[in-house]
Amino acid sequence: MTKGMAWHHVPTDLNPADVVSRGCTPKELLEHSLWASGPPFLLKGASNCPSLSDAVKNLPERRSTAQIGTVGTDISINCKFLNSFDRLQRAFAYIYRFISNCRAKSLPSTIYLTVDEISFGTVLLLRSIQQVQIAVEYEVLSQGKPCPPKSKLISLRPILSSEGLLRVDGRLQYASLDYESKHPILLPKDHPVTRAIIVYYHEKYFHTGPQALLAALRQRPLGGRKFVASVINKCVRCFRMKPVAWEHVMGSLPAERVQPHPAFHTAGVDYCGPFYHKSEVWNKAPHKCYIAVFVCFSTKAAHLEVVQDLTTDSFIAALRRFISLRGSPRTIWSDNATNFVGAKRELAELKELFLSELLSE
Repeated sequence: MTKGMAWHHVPTDLNPADVVSRGCTPKELLEHSLWASGPPFLLKGASNCPSLSDAVKNLPERRSTAQIGTVGTDISINCKFLNSFDRLQRAFAYIYRFISNCRAKSLPSTIYLTVDEISFGTVLLLRSIQQVQIAVEYEVLSQGKPCPPKSKLISLRPILSSEGLLRVDGRLQYASLDYESKHPILLPKDHPVTRAIIVYYHEKYFHTGPQALLAALRQRPLGGRKFVASVINKCVRCFRMKPVAWEHVMGSLPAERVQPHPAFHTAGVDYCGPFYHKSEVWNKAPHKCYIAVFVCFSTKAAHLEVVQDLTTDSFIAALRRFISLRGSPRTIWSDNATNFVGAKRELAELKELFLSELLSE
């Protein structure tokens, strides 16, 4: 129905509807000529209609436009192979081939991707990420200036390599390692490509653990212990195949350990050392000595005695000193060492001696 009609714009000051919509008293409405008669251009020809271009130029709501420039775009974000690092490598290898063909104006010798094209395509991928995600440091280092002192990467002493990648400088200049190991490539830890690299090498090394994977990744372009562990924890295959370690069930404690008894009623003995005792004579070499440790089974009390050597006589002397201070224990446990075995006969005699002393008292 509107085919062939000519449409025109009516400005606010010539629009009768705006008289009421913008507020007007009844007295002002009766005396308003625009409301009563309409706009004057209606009584004239079509050539007197108001121009649309003039109305647009005089709009008070019109705002000034501003142009915003961006440094670059991370083209890997919109790639459909974002979750697969090997496919990303091949995709950017084809991009690198296209760029090379445009510059050389010649077709490749083979339709299959070469190792060099995949390597240069990977460099192109990582460089595009660094130019956007680490833009400030990349721009400064590309101009030959040092890294800003307030940068988060200042402790890594980043450098710009010949292929245009930010790498860690480090202190391994003279180490017998390859260039990739001495100068790892810097990548943001929260980037999807970094996660894809971790998943790729995690599967390549047969679902290895966090420590082994981190050691392998430090020879390649990234690091980060917590981020690597978080990626491995989300691996479904590792979660399903994670073995449950059986814990050895400890046996019940002996009755002497859990029942109340006087101190050193049941005791254990063992040696620690050797220690070196310096002689009072200044030109003599230090002598070895040991410590006999007596431990009460009930109270965990400990008694220490200095022992001159590992002979049976030295142990018997230490045992006499122990009994004279702590009393005669009912049972003594040991690890059946040679000096303890040799003391069996002396201990029997010592027991009879103490029994005779008790009877005499």
